[in-house]
Amino acid sequence: MKCSNITIFVFMSVLLFSSSWAASTTAAVVAYNKKDYATVVSIFTDHAKQGDAFAQTFLGWMYDNGEGVLDDDAAATQWWKLAAEQGHAKAQVFLGVRYVNGNGIGKDPVEAVKWYRRAAEQGYAKGQSNLGGMYAAGTGVTKDEAEAAKWYLLAAGQGDLKAQTALGVMFEKGLGVSQDYVRSYLWWSLAAAQGSDVAVKGKDALAKLMTPAQLEEAARLLAVWRPIR
Repeated sequence: MKCSNITIFVFMSVLLFSSSWAASTTAAVVAYNKKDYATVVSIFTDHAKQGDAFAQTFLGWMYDNGEGVLDDDAAATQWWKLAAEQGHAKAQVFLGVRYVNGNGIGKDPVEAVKWYRRAAEQGYAKGQSNLGGMYAAGTGVTKDEAEAAKWYLLAAGQGDLKAQTALGVMFEKGLGVSQDYVRSYLWWSLAAAQGSDVAVKGKDALAKLMTPAQLEEAARLLAVWRPIR
């Protein structure tokens, strides 16, 4: 079937627009790395106003840090909310943190849980880890250590440090999971490898309570562990 001239024109226009959009986004990222924040703000403000969730998230970050603009918690929150509503997982977590801390918006832990959950359900590790933290503390939800462990396991499997540290504690003490020194040692070790002093102390203290067989099994699991991608 032959395409009409108008169909070809529309198709080519979309390609050119997409190419131009990608090029300007790349230019903004390059400018950011060069600390040319004025250029970044100019490009991403234009993109953000046209509904680009990545630009909205990035712009929120710049307002949050006062890069190229005045530090403005309310503006950062506004851009993150727009991106979060479009399903941008990182913006959803940023917005959740806002609702926990009350920066640029009223504190609302229930709302924070909502946004963490949306990010978590997309497989975003930070959303999973933060949601696990809310269940562990009973903030914005009924305290549920088993549910906390579920989300921590998903995040820890992707290499999230906070989740790995939390699981070191939970498996050692049997919080929300069956007590398991081997798995506790595994998670302590993985967190320690990322530079956590708390995890190093936890691992060393736990080792004194473990049998040689348990330490050997933990070492075996550690040798074959790989993060989920």
